Amino acid sequence: MSATTATAHPRFLAIGLDGATWTILRPLMEQGLLPHLQRLVSEGASGELLSTVPAHSGPAWTTFMTGVNPGKHGVFGFTTRLFNGKVGSRPTSSRDIQAPTIFQLLGEAGQVVGSVNLPMTYPPFPVNGFLISDDMLRPPRGGEFTYPTDVLARIGLDPASYNEGGVRTERHDGRDEALIEDSLRRIEIRVQVTLRLMASYDWRYLVVVFTETDRVQHLLWHVLDPAHPRYEEALVQRLRPRLLEVYRAADRAIGALAAQAGPSSVVTVVSDHGFGPQKAHLLVNHVLAQSGLLAFAPTPVLPWPYRVRGFLHRHVAPYRWLKRGRQMVNHNRQQRKPVKRYIGFNATQEVASRIDWSRSYIYSFTEASAGVHVNLKGREPHGVVEQGDHYDQVRRQAIAALSQVRDPQTGEVVPISWHPKEAFYHGPCTEHAPDILCVNESDYKPNSQIAENRQELYLPTVYTTGWHRAEGIVVLAGPGIRRGVVLAPSSIADLAPTTLHYLGCPVPAHMDGRVLEAALEPSWLATHPIQRGQAVIKAQTAAAAEVYSPEEMAKIEQRLGDLGYLE
Repeated sequence: MSATTATAHPRFLAIGLDGATWTILRPLMEQGLLPHLQRLVSEGASGELLSTVPAHSGPAWTTFMTGVNPGKHGVFGFTTRLFNGKVGSRPTSSRDIQAPTIFQLLGEAGQVVGSVNLPMTYPPFPVNGFLISDDMLRPPRGGEFTYPTDVLARIGLDPASYNEGGVRTERHDGRDEALIEDSLRRIEIRVQVTLRLMASYDWRYLVVVFTETDRVQHLLWHVLDPAHPRYEEALVQRLRPRLLEVYRAADRAIGALAAQAGPSSVVTVVSDHGFGPQKAHLLVNHVLAQSGLLAFAPTPVLPWPYRVRGFLHRHVAPYRWLKRGRQMVNHNRQQRKPVKRYIGFNATQEVASRIDWSRSYIYSFTEASAGVHVNLKGREPHGVVEQGDHYDQVRRQAIAALSQVRDPQTGEVVPISWHPKEAFYHGPCTEHAPDILCVNESDYKPNSQIAENRQELYLPTVYTTGWHRAEGIVVLAGPGIRRGVVLAPSSIADLAPTTLHYLGCPVPAHMDGRVLEAALEPSWLATHPIQRGQAVIKAQTAAAAEVYSPEEMAKIEQRLGDLGYLE
């Protein structure tokens, strides 16, 4: 570690606003509520940034830091399918990333890098600089979450004071103000930690991500969107002014971090995906069953906690009472483990128990919206579909059935398009991806849940009211960046090659993204021609499955469920 000194070397500061969308940000800028973001937009280049398919934080942020599609980096969601003779999944981790990250490439070039709260960085890995893992997939009060292990102590902080050890979504249900206050506190903590790190390291590349924008939008989109069916004027009057403080706090963070970086740095503000309303769940397995491609098992004899949960689903408001009960019990430390063990989300076990695998050709069995799997012989534990023509036929039939689902209110076809995985993925990891992927621009979220009423195609949303869209944001400003330019829609894969090029490094041949030349001044480009480098392969060094204990997996599953990824 060395003190920051005045340097002629360029710097690249990336600020992530998870789930940020121009739909929300542009009106706030017009009202003068986001002056720092507005300044960067006016002084730089900005536009839409298209996410991965699916538009999920796990694959999207991994593409952001690798510059490649999920078929090359191997991260398809916050959970990873197991191919070990059982139908199951586990939480994804940084060890699943099968492509070199920008931290590795810049570090090998001798440049000091830093990362704070970038999703998919747990467990932490060595970098030429510092790294503080994200809190999404880090077990609450888990082990080491920084590299080096004493990085917080070096800047005079107790790791406990950082307090990023868990996503406190359980505070939301019925206590919206607590979610907002928690979000504001986390933003402030992260800003202060990052400012200290920026002042203590002679860094060249730094990324810090604020996930709070995503979380409040998942749970409080109905407060932002007058067209949402859950929109209530009294609730909006009470909550909206305070909710907007989350966006204003993020904007102040942009201003403080940009000021610390200095005028000689490029500042980019980026989101991993956009956002929009969620009004109901589309039950994908039910659609497949009605098309004859999936068969339900007779109602299984489940352990008593699951039978209780089924009763609650049938006879009380879905989710909310159960979640509240679980939250109250979770405050009782003596009973926390046994209750989470049984009542906590175990999506894979429950869905698997409800499918007749001997008569099912295809199924949905992942986190929300992530895809559909063919029950393929030789790959699946109970595979019945042959490789080749049979596999292709099943996929075609499933895509046709899913593409004909109609909105129960309007009668129009639901605008969710379904595609073979090869339409979006290429690379050695494609074989492990879902066989069918969806691009969702509707208000319905595809869901793998199997409801008690097998004839239902939809379930109303109760807990989450907002979900992802493909269109995120990108803003770049600083030396060499064109002023006031509106960019054509670009890909999140473009950020890594653009960063490498700006910092004087070759762009490896294996990267799918391109340098955002339209954002760069022609004169700057003329003196900084793009260099092409050789493809770089990253070998996996540790078994990803060893990252989490069974207890930690259960806690992370519950966390993902609370945010709508597992339902």
